[in-house]
Order: sequence, then structure tokens, then C-alpha cells
Amino acid sequence: MFPLMYLFGKNSMPDVDNLLTSFYQLDDEARKEVVDTIQLKLQYHRDPERAEQIKQINGW
Repeated sequence: MFPLMYLFGKNSMPDVDNLLTSFYQLDDEARKEVVDTIQLKLQYHRDPERAEQIKQINGW
């Protein structure tokens, strides 16, 4: 299992925590918009090395 700190780096954890906390507070419509925006961004801005790292995680 890969902890979030491994994926994002120790210094990024406050940002990750803030993103997750903010996402949790959104209503369902806004959450869908965020997910849709991420999917759109991934079409043009995916980091190949990070995409490979994700493939290494069981169940992802």
C-alpha cells in the first residue's frame, strides 16, 4: 500500500488535507463538477510517471 505522503510528498500533506476537507463539504452537484474538471485536466495534463505509480497500487 502507498501512503498519501509517498504519492504527494511530506510537504504537500497540508494541501492534500485541505483539498479533501473542502471536497467533503461540497454538495453532490459541486462534487460532480470537481470530478468532471479533474477528468478533463487529465486528458491534457497527465504526468506519465505519476500515472505509472498509480498503476502500482493494488486496487486503484
